[in-house]
Amino acid sequence: MPINVEAIPASDALYYRFSGQITHNDLDSAQNAEASCFARLGDDQRITVIADMSGLHTISAELFPRLQSLHMVSDRRVCRVIVVGANPYLRALALSLGSFDSPHHFIFRPTLADALQSIEQNASV
Repeated sequence: MPINVEAIPASDALYYRFSGQITHNDLDSAQNAEASCFARLGDDQRITVIADMSGLHTISAELFPRLQSLHMVSDRRVCRVIVVGANPYLRALALSLGSFDSPHHFIFRPTLADALQSIEQNASV
């Protein structure tokens, strides 16, 4: 599946792994997967999202409005999105998503290990 969504055990984080070339159907599947994850959260619970784009080839510009409706972008319970392995185009896309009335900010890390370390450091503070 080009977009996989799963909880990261022993943390308040979700992991989105993007791969290949994303389509409308892939976004439908991702929205269904993330809906079940977000349904388990309390109204006041805050989470971090890791968006791993290291295996992603591209996202068509026509999908931009659909990306804005993902929970990882629009849900107020997300405190930050850590974007992993994004090429310059995907980095610009993520920054654009974060600039449109997003309740949280996007930060970038080169590897998944760096992103997980960011979560651990934030949990210990």
